[in-house]
Amino acid sequence: MPPGSHYLAALADDDDLAEQVLRDRKENPHAPPSLREWDGTQAKLTQLIELTQALCAITARLETSLPPPPRPITAADRLEQQQRKTDMNDLLTGLLGDRVENR
Repeated sequence: MPPGSHYLAALADDDDLAEQVLRDRKENPHAPPSLREWDGTQAKLTQLIELTQALCAITARLETSLPPPPRPITAADRLEQQQRKTDMNDLLTGLLGDRVENR
């Protein structure tokens, strides 16, 4: 949808949706942004923040990098994370047998 579309304007002007969004933000303030709020501009600004943080870290000679800005989590991201967790549990079970707790 283009930024000036009637649909996006209607969403921005929806009082019920605004209440839900604010309730969600209060319940979990550190949650990544939702895909509904994410667009090309957000992606580019986040990338700019990351590059600026990297430049600051290099300039200040920091040993650790600054935490990356939040990005939305997609279904593919969740699936990949679950597969990594399953692979790790399988590996630990293979190494330690029944002594490992599946998490």
